[in-house]
Formats: sequence, C-alpha cells, structure tokens
Amino acid sequence: MKKNNRKRRSQSGQVIVRKEDYRKGKHKGFREDEILKPGTYRFRRGSFAELHESQRDEVREAMKPHNVKVGVYIKLDLDILDFFKSRAGKRGAAPYQTQINAELRRVMEASRTLEGLDTLAALTQARELIDRVVRRRAGVDKRGRSKPHKP
Repeated sequence: MKKNNRKRRSQSGQVIVRKEDYRKGKHKGFREDEILKPGTYRFRRGSFAELHESQRDEVREAMKPHNVKVGVYIKLDLDILDFFKSRAGKRGAAPYQTQINAELRRVMEASRTLEGLDTLAALTQARELIDRVVRRRAGVDKRGRSKPHKP
C-alpha cells in the first residue's frame, strides 16, 4: 500500500510585496489600482463560497440571468444604432448598450405577458365550456332554471 506523503496545504498564507517589486510593476505600465502596494498581505485558502459565506445571498443574486452580462457580436441597422447613440449622448442618459438591453427586455417581458394572457383566455374558455356541459347534463339553462325534461 502506498503512503500518501503529500504535505497538507496550509489554510492561510501570505504575500510579501517589496518596494522594488512595486516600482518594477509601475515601470512596466501597471496602474496603482492594478498592483499591490508594498507590504505583507495575509490570505485564507478556501472555496469562493467558504470565503464569502456572509455574502451568499448577494452572490446568488449576482449570478441570476438578469444580472449576468454576456458580450455578443450583433449587426444592427445604422439608423437604429444612431438613434440609441444620440439618446445616450443626452445629459444623464444611460449608455446606448444599456438602452438597447432595456428595450429588448421590455419586448421579452411583454411577450411573456401576452403568452400568459393567451393561457388565461384559453382557461377561461375551457371553464365556460365545462360550465355549459355541466348545466346541460344537469338540465339547467343559462339562468340556472331547470329545463323541462325531454323524453
């Protein structure tokens, strides 16, 4: 039987950034917000969920489809693009991509509502049909009066 000689990884660690490393990074073109400043940084190993347990609901919300943005290549007619770009150019307006996304979402949700209304109309018609059949079988007219029995 083989023995497992692998050392167990520590659950924490540290990174030491020297001033020289920081200067080299800046010299290579990194911005200050892209590199660690000189000092000692301690960290804890673990899965994303373990490390962000207190933010679990926020993470779930962020991963819902309406919050996840996906880059796509789409060809639009020039006049459509010009329209949204001109709207976006106005003071306080959302960027044109956001406006296009909002319009597509409006169309999608309206379509879902119409599908729901179609379903509701079909169910209402089915209910009316069932009521007519029940009344006919029970010998009752539309006003709830008994019909004379036909031999």
